[in-house]
Amino acid sequence: LSSMRLLPPRHMKLYMSTQTQRPPNPTPATKSLLSPPTGPLFIARFAPLAVGGWYIVDPKPLDATVANAFDIFMDSPASHACMTEAVVASGAFVFWIALFSLYSYRRTGDEAAISWTKLENASEWFNPLASYLISIFLYHQIHPHPAMPQESISFSHLAIEVATGIFLYDVLMYPLHYLMHNFGPMKKFHHYHHRSSVVHPVETVQHSYVDGVLQVVVNVLVQQVTPFGGQKHILSRLAHNVLITYLLTESHVSAEPPWASYKLWPELFSGRHRKHHEGGGGGYQQFGCWIDDLFIKS
Repeated sequence: LSSMRLLPPRHMKLYMSTQTQRPPNPTPATKSLLSPPTGPLFIARFAPLAVGGWYIVDPKPLDATVANAFDIFMDSPASHACMTEAVVASGAFVFWIALFSLYSYRRTGDEAAISWTKLENASEWFNPLASYLISIFLYHQIHPHPAMPQESISFSHLAIEVATGIFLYDVLMYPLHYLMHNFGPMKKFHHYHHRSSVVHPVETVQHSYVDGVLQVVVNVLVQQVTPFGGQKHILSRLAHNVLITYLLTESHVSAEPPWASYKLWPELFSGRHRKHHEGGGGGYQQFGCWIDDLFIKS
């Protein structure tokens, strides 16, 4: 104020304008790009590199952990059940949808995020769950479940098989998802999946039976592929089901969680799919962005 009194009157207006014209605050999206993860999120961002470095130096602890997990699994009744992988995938979906629904509700206060938990809306979770489990059961009646491996695998083997499966799913789903939006008959079946422009986690499994079958078929195919030849290990298939359901659910959450993959590792994940649901176009790729960047011009 003392400096203002020293200014001549003709300069007062100019002074006040310079004090009030401040750069606007960045939007939330800009903040996420400008501000790197800090604290626990910073640790999470570089955790894969730290684990990889530790494994290179001393692979025995992580290999032993994988071997112990395999022994526990093989000693359980689950190792003899043909529906184990389907049950793990279903249970993971329920867990991730519940987790993200709770987060969305607590952050936004929108009760629509948890409306699927009400009895009158039970069909939103029961129908996709029942149709998936019944379909997989019928599939196993004509396609016997592969024999269980007798030996464990290394941690690196597990990580490479899981990463390969996620990558292939992202690639193979792209043309199918593109057709769902641009090919007449498929557009009709896919329309229900886009019933709401505000994307809540339960929308991950809200789609027609045709949509669901195509996604399951792609997942079954990628579960047969391993860069090491032969049969993909059961531990890799189980881990794949847990991770793929997480990524699919995360991509259908409008409320952006700070731990989202596209915030921790924007070099690998884009987060565009939720914008695709909100009417932003593009975003046919489920997790990444490189295929969209190649074929869709902004």
